[in-house]
Amino acid sequence: MIKEIELRNWKTHGQTKLVFQKGVNVLIGIMGAGKSSVMEAISFALFGTFPAVKQRRVKLENMIKSRPSREEEAEVKLTFLAGNDEYTVTRKITASGGTTARLDKNGAHFQSQPIRVNEEIAGVLKVDYDTFARAVYSEQNGLDYFLSIAKGDRKKQIDGMLGLDQFAAAEENCTSLINSIKSATGGEESVLSGMDVASLNRQLEKAVSEKDASAKELAALKEREAAAKSELKEMGDAIEEGRKRYRKKEELSKRVAEIEAKVQLLSGEIMKAEEKVRGSDEASLKRRLEESLAEEKKLIKEIDDLELENRKLTKIVAGEEASLKNNERMASEKKALEGQVSGKDSDALARRLGAARGELDATINKIALNRGRLSDIEGSIKELERHLAKCPVCERELGPELSERLISAKRKALETLKVEIAGDEGDAERGRASVKKAEDEIAALSLAVNRMKDYEGVEKAIEAGMARLSAAAEALKKSSVQIERKKRDLEHAREEAQGYRSGADLYKRIAEHKEQVSEYSKLSAESKRDAEAIKITQGEIDALQGSFAEKGASLAKTSATISGIEKQVGSLQENIESLVKQIDGIKEMQQRLERRRALAKNLSLFKSSLIETESFLRGRLTQSINSLMQGVWPELYPYSDYTNLRLSAKSDDYALEAGMQSGPGEEWVQIDAVASGGERSMACLAMRIALSMVVVPNLRWLILDEPTHNIDSTGISKLINVLGDTLPKVVEQVFIITHDDDLKQIASAKVYQLDRDKGQGGPTSVSEL
Repeated sequence: MIKEIELRNWKTHGQTKLVFQKGVNVLIGIMGAGKSSVMEAISFALFGTFPAVKQRRVKLENMIKSRPSREEEAEVKLTFLAGNDEYTVTRKITASGGTTARLDKNGAHFQSQPIRVNEEIAGVLKVDYDTFARAVYSEQNGLDYFLSIAKGDRKKQIDGMLGLDQFAAAEENCTSLINSIKSATGGEESVLSGMDVASLNRQLEKAVSEKDASAKELAALKEREAAAKSELKEMGDAIEEGRKRYRKKEELSKRVAEIEAKVQLLSGEIMKAEEKVRGSDEASLKRRLEESLAEEKKLIKEIDDLELENRKLTKIVAGEEASLKNNERMASEKKALEGQVSGKDSDALARRLGAARGELDATINKIALNRGRLSDIEGSIKELERHLAKCPVCERELGPELSERLISAKRKALETLKVEIAGDEGDAERGRASVKKAEDEIAALSLAVNRMKDYEGVEKAIEAGMARLSAAAEALKKSSVQIERKKRDLEHAREEAQGYRSGADLYKRIAEHKEQVSEYSKLSAESKRDAEAIKITQGEIDALQGSFAEKGASLAKTSATISGIEKQVGSLQENIESLVKQIDGIKEMQQRLERRRALAKNLSLFKSSLIETESFLRGRLTQSINSLMQGVWPELYPYSDYTNLRLSAKSDDYALEAGMQSGPGEEWVQIDAVASGGERSMACLAMRIALSMVVVPNLRWLILDEPTHNIDSTGISKLINVLGDTLPKVVEQVFIITHDDDLKQIASAKVYQLDRDKGQGGPTSVSEL
């Protein structure tokens, strides 16, 4: 049940709230008062659209209130009950055409995306927008919608509402699949008719036999090939071993030649060395070498001692030079200090300082006294300026004129005193500078006198230092001369030692060479014996190489034969696999054909079942619709021309038919062919009620916009009785949009009057009647 709806800036509604009841709810008002827009708002709240938008007759943003001024957004808020739950859906439209949605369940947020809100509501109500728009919501002048559309579309839409469109789709899919299977089956049957399976089997047997024979021959050849490879390997190993032994023999011969060359070279060097040492003996050379080395060591020790003494003297000379330089600097500073104190009297400087300090103190005291007087004068002026009747000093009565003269005189005295104080402050500053200058001169004089005491005796120190420096320099010179002489003696001793060392080295080298010659001679004899023991020639190796080449050529021929047979076996195997594949393909195709034939047969049976089921369900549904219409029709139709009403299902259409008495029987005619406009509207209203109850039995809502269109007063009277008495028994909630005041008479209906000042573009106003 729809509980209430709130509209804000929706079409002509500024702020409207409507509370609905179970049973009949009537919205009545003049054209353009905003009645139909309430029903559009209900559809929009539930599904986010309504017929005018769906059919693109209006844009959604056009629903925003635009008079007397354009608003930025519109809002619809709908509350409805489903089962034991209360749902509130709120949707907004912005001027740019954007929309938002929010769904609350029992006061708590439930969903907020527009598409998800649509899905949730469709699930709760168990009805989608298309079914709602066709079975529940009849737009203004849209009662006869199903009579006005083409018969193909009418059958498609009614089947869709009744849920029968799925059978038609399934039948089409079955037919398409059966045709596809038949097409595929026909092609494969054509292929199979040209296949000779027996011939393929014979070819396969022949190929297998040939492959087996080639395989046996190939095995025998591979065995021979393996034996030849083994023999060839042994021959190769023998050749390699012979080459190694022959290379070893050549290496030994080469080694003997090299050793003999070295022996010859060493013998020549021995002869040359013995020639050089002829006339001397080795013991005498060694003794003289030892004496020369001892003399060399003694001279090195003496040079080291002299150089140590030389370094000491160098340090003494450097120290004396530095001391002399320092004393000369002190003498120069002493002379400068004597120039500074010359002609200066410390007592006179002290007296000058005392005088400057006295003058400064007197000036400072004068400034302090004048500042006190200045303060007193300023105080007197302040007292006089207060217009006191008495003199602040003598308490004499003062008149205004006298008071002014006193103030003027004191101000002049004040200015004079300020000038005097400024001059005294300048004198004080200059006095401080004089005191500071005298203090600095006394301090500088005192420092110079004290430093001169530190420089007493510096002239004598210079004299003594020059004497020490001269003695040390003379000693350093003598030491340097001795070191040079000793170094020349050391050089001579080293030359003698080198001569004796060379002779001793020759004797040593002769002995070493003789020992080497003995060792090389032994090694040469051993190498000759090893070379003679190796019994192989190059001819023997060449003979082995020839046999190896013959065996290799024979093996290559066998390998080539094996390769050819292997290719033949491979080709046979490929042929066998191809034949097996063809035979297996034929078998698979035969099995597939059997499966497809069985599937086509089953699909044909299934299609027949679908057709029968669709026909049965269509009959049951139209029977239910007709039963409801036949119950409602006598209540709606006030005349006797048409005694009954039914929806008849044709092969390609649905027809709304009326029953007429014709003799003893009843004749059925299509309502749109014989009925007046009012009778047509009555029949469509009956069909609307029946469709709503059959298609959406769980919802039990009906929305009728201007249902009295084309109905005369007698028909309207009957309609009022049906809406007030009969319809609420089968429909839970009915919404009627009308401009007809007669519909206010519907029993137990909740009636809202909607008004609007259209001339001024005013908003819709609502009142409950």
